Amino acid sequence: METNPLVGAFLVAVGVIDALIGVVLRARVPAFARVYPLWIASSLLIAGIGVAFLVT
Repeated sequence: METNPLVGAFLVAVGVIDALIGVVLRARVPAFARVYPLWIASSLLIAGIGVAFLVT
């Protein structure tokens, strides 16, 4: 089954933007530091799925 590379590129972009939003929130909202590792992990997961779409 072939995958669309645009889907992969979109997922990578969403993951990177999501991670940047997390970095900004951590800097501006002190209470966000508690959930920051989960936020970054989910961003990396989204970007990793996008990379898998690009590679396959």
